[in-house]
Amino acid sequence: MARESEDTTVASSTSSLSDLAYERLKKDIVRCVLRPGQEITESQLAKMYDMGKAPLRTALLRLCHERLVEAVPRRGHVVVPITIRDVIDLYEVRLMLEPSAAKLAAGRVDKDRLLELNRACEEAYRPGDLEAQVRYLQVNTQFHMHIAQASSNYRLVTLISDLLNESERIRHLGLALTNNTVVFRNQHDQLIDALIVGDGAAAAQITADHIRSGREMIVNAVLRGSDMVDRLIEPAKDPRAAQLVVLKNRRGPKS
Repeated sequence: MARESEDTTVASSTSSLSDLAYERLKKDIVRCVLRPGQEITESQLAKMYDMGKAPLRTALLRLCHERLVEAVPRRGHVVVPITIRDVIDLYEVRLMLEPSAAKLAAGRVDKDRLLELNRACEEAYRPGDLEAQVRYLQVNTQFHMHIAQASSNYRLVTLISDLLNESERIRHLGLALTNNTVVFRNQHDQLIDALIVGDGAAAAQITADHIRSGREMIVNAVLRGSDMVDRLIEPAKDPRAAQLVVLKNRRGPKS
């Protein structure tokens, strides 16, 4: 019995270390501390996080399943690059859903709560400060989710929540390389006015413009911040995507 208890304790400890390694790695990948396209090895990560290789190996396997890292034979792993295709796909779906949510939410939002979240967004963001950037994105997500929840459409709320979570790494990259907060602040102010007075059509249009501004910011960030090859693609649902490009990651020669 004592032996079984000891084995259980060891297994639990190993599992806890693997979970901790996974959480720390994922956080740094999402926040772009570990940058898109960056090559990483178990040895490097062991030094960086002061952890053994075994829990890191388990964490990397989980992150491979989530398509946040890829295994590279004889070289370790690479953080999955962010491509323009990723940005276009995610923001295209946001354009399908969030303007509809804003239209439904017009006249239903909690004015005081929305203004409080907007003030928190303005106070949180400081260019070049990672922790401030994290706080800004957290509050900004709450702002957009408050609007979605005011639509009273549970399925729409769930879909928008999933999209915002999935796009967190992309939004971190955009904020790290570009400062469009003045534009975003003006759009937030206009959106709040439309939502409070119950102008659904205006709220939908402002939301669409806001999403397009975010997409443009991130496209420009990826273009400036990555070593990639570009080629033109056909626009999908949004004709304004016609001038965007898809990027294909260019990796250096094997060492």
